Amino acid sequence: MGIKKVRRILFSKVPLALIIVLVRLIWFVAFFSKFARYSAWTHGALSVLAVVMYLFIISSDENPSYQIGWITVIAVMPLMGGVLYLLLGNSRPARPMKRGMERVFADIAPLLKNDDPPRPPPRLQGLSAYIDGMSSYPLYRNTRVDYYPTGEELFEAMMGDLEKARTSVYLEYFIVADGVMYRRLAGVLMEKARRGLDVRFLYDELGSIAVLPDDFHRELEEAGVLVTAFNPLHPLATLKMNHRDHRKLLIVDGRVGYTGGINIADEYINQIRRYGHWKDTGVRLEGEAVWSMTLMFLSVWRYYRRDDREPARPERIPDAEGFVQPYSDTPLDGEALAKNIYMDILWRAKEYVTIFNPYLVLDREMIKALTMAARKGVDVKIVVPAQNDARLVALLAESHYKTLIDGGVKVYRYEPGFIHAKSFLSDDEVAVVGTVNMDFRSLYLHYECGVLFTSPGAIRALKDDCLRTLEKSRPVARADVEKGILVDFFQAVLRVFGPLL
Repeated sequence: MGIKKVRRILFSKVPLALIIVLVRLIWFVAFFSKFARYSAWTHGALSVLAVVMYLFIISSDENPSYQIGWITVIAVMPLMGGVLYLLLGNSRPARPMKRGMERVFADIAPLLKNDDPPRPPPRLQGLSAYIDGMSSYPLYRNTRVDYYPTGEELFEAMMGDLEKARTSVYLEYFIVADGVMYRRLAGVLMEKARRGLDVRFLYDELGSIAVLPDDFHRELEEAGVLVTAFNPLHPLATLKMNHRDHRKLLIVDGRVGYTGGINIADEYINQIRRYGHWKDTGVRLEGEAVWSMTLMFLSVWRYYRRDDREPARPERIPDAEGFVQPYSDTPLDGEALAKNIYMDILWRAKEYVTIFNPYLVLDREMIKALTMAARKGVDVKIVVPAQNDARLVALLAESHYKTLIDGGVKVYRYEPGFIHAKSFLSDDEVAVVGTVNMDFRSLYLHYECGVLFTSPGAIRALKDDCLRTLEKSRPVARADVEKGILVDFFQAVLRVFGPLL
């Protein structure tokens, strides 16, 4: 890390936020120490507090795994745990943010209405209606889907469309880091903005804060690019940063749209090697379904910046085969939309389901769906990284492997390095590619997106990629994850607190 980067971090909001958190913790410890002098009263008061918090958590509609994690925290340290739960425990966004985003989406939702909805194939009928009913994002035809098996190929396609942009460019990314990828992208964005195009860049501040390019805002905005941070870090609300924008979206001229696993950072296109070969994937949409991606972006952008301009509508691609349904999952409604899409694919599978996902922090519902599909005779395969960027999360994921393997699920490690892709493919019929990890944060706390599709060409390309990737992956045997009683104990502890990580 260069001197400029270190200086920028030292004088950013991060140190101030950490200092405020430390002061709060010292205050809590001092208060508790003083309170503890009255031991009998302290014990009674904390017992009452713990019982009240238990009842409150149990009566909430949170996921049971999440409830158990917080109940354990409060049982271990009643006072501190109770305070932390009040600050961090609610999986819903803060009320002002929730109300503001709901107001914005209330204006956008009517634009999503499809007066002539296509009739979905039997495999999608219930699932498509569920997605439309819960998120308002409808099913489309007349949309071409192209699948890209690596971040490098996806990025080159993105750059090709950016070079041809004529009216607008919208970007929404979780991580923006300086490097080859960002510099190529920024050069085109600034050129387009100087020519008068409507160029907007939405990024997650917490996801990018330690790696953001120097002079990021100044450089882009001087060229005419509009830049906005999602849920900016405020020192006085440092413990309210639970909800992040984990989406990855690029929309060009309202005509083509991209999503998938890649962020704007060099490891995603293997310009640098952090954990061996970094495998990511994505899709390009062209046609009617891009309208949903455009409005998905605006549903967040307009919460932060007032904008009444009419967005460009995409053209139909009448010869495109298959059905396409982009969707957005947010913590605003308390509905685990992305998780339910994954589970529906597993429930309806007849022959096989192949999954790419880097983080398996699974609850009992997801484990049951995976193992139940396998026990019905479905060939369920999950490809996970051999090298992981989060060691504790990898160890937690391994704690599920025994149960999965015993239930008939086949787990594979991607031997060349790290697989960051997030995809489901089933029966040569239906697939999902998007940003959603199989962990609690993605499924319940983050703003996410994905694309459900049946497009035959993209399905074949994804299947070919699955077969090639499986050839490079090693099956995990039960003996591989039997590491002794101490590791088992540590993993048991991680599983209790996994939903809180």
